Amino acid sequence: NTVPRLVQLVEPMPPLHDGAGWVLHEENELAAFVHVHVGPMATWMRLFIHPSAEIQADRIITAVVQKTPAAATRPIYCCVRRYQSWVQTALNRSGFTLWGSQAVMVKHIVQKITKPVTDLSAALEAQGITPTAPFIRQYKITEQKQPPVPSNLKPILEKS
Repeated sequence: NTVPRLVQLVEPMPPLHDGAGWVLHEENELAAFVHVHVGPMATWMRLFIHPSAEIQADRIITAVVQKTPAAATRPIYCCVRRYQSWVQTALNRSGFTLWGSQAVMVKHIVQKITKPVTDLSAALEAQGITPTAPFIRQYKITEQKQPPVPSNLKPILEKS
């Protein structure tokens, strides 16, 4: 795992349909995943590098910057999480400078669903099937509003 389990619970992977992504495999294992989103003003890069691939971090960063066409005309911002602080050294060697640091706080919230969920046990009983174990119900939010991005949100590292 390149991302600790507790972090996976609160921070999902970047959307694979948005931007470009590269992977590095070593001996049939995922060693690194890089997600790049090119925007109108800048490029956003996320690095997921397994600690066993730390010695290749410089090559990974250099390759991604070279393969990003907007890198020559727009700044590249890279977010580095604390559990991968060793990546900062490789970014510094590649010409990135530390922009700032911030803490990410997580608050788990629940949203009430107004649409009723159909009862699976009624469907089984209609077919003459008797349940032998309790059902585990899965719920899904049909509409979810994204919170606004804070105006004081700043990138961690910047490539100029």
